[in-house]
Amino acid sequence: MRAQCYTEREIVESAVLQVQREILGRFRNERFTSLYELNKFLEKVIGSINNKPFQKMPGSRSSIFDEIDSPALNKLPNTKYEFAYFKKAKVSIDYHVEIRSDKHYYLSTSRIGL
Repeated sequence: MRAQCYTEREIVESAVLQVQREILGRFRNERFTSLYELNKFLEKVIGSINNKPFQKMPGSRSSIFDEIDSPALNKLPNTKYEFAYFKKAKVSIDYHVEIRSDKHYYLSTSRIGL
């Protein structure tokens, strides 16, 4: 679901509020002594929320995900994403290069070992 349109944004915010209330309501009387217990409880609660049937439509959140979203997903690449910033720059007379527009400079001779 896209949250670009104003009417879709209201629908998304309403769905988030419903899920938030359901999760917090189930947490109300629980105590956890470890992060593992908390994660197991969350896994159970989220699984039951996703498998709960819709009131006005056939299916559930997980069935809609399996039908629509899952086939459209691509596999993750094997290599990690590396952020890179490229800029053409000239070395000034004092061997400095401007890296960003907010006047950060880099001494070019230290990079090439002069």
